[in-house]
Amino acid sequence: MENLTIRLEQPTDYKAVEQLTFAAFENFTYKDGSRDPFVKEHYLAHVMRGFGDVCAGT
Repeated sequence: MENLTIRLEQPTDYKAVEQLTFAAFENFTYKDGSRDPFVKEHYLAHVMRGFGDVCAGT
């Protein structure tokens, strides 16, 4: 990761960000060994875009 650039998310990034977030939490297991069959973190990324006070640059 020598050439890493941090920038604001662009509308063209939305789908890729949601897919990446879904994949990151798809196999998440809680400490008790249980799993939530309904992965929601990608939806949270989607919903948060609508709140300018939460996400910088909107």
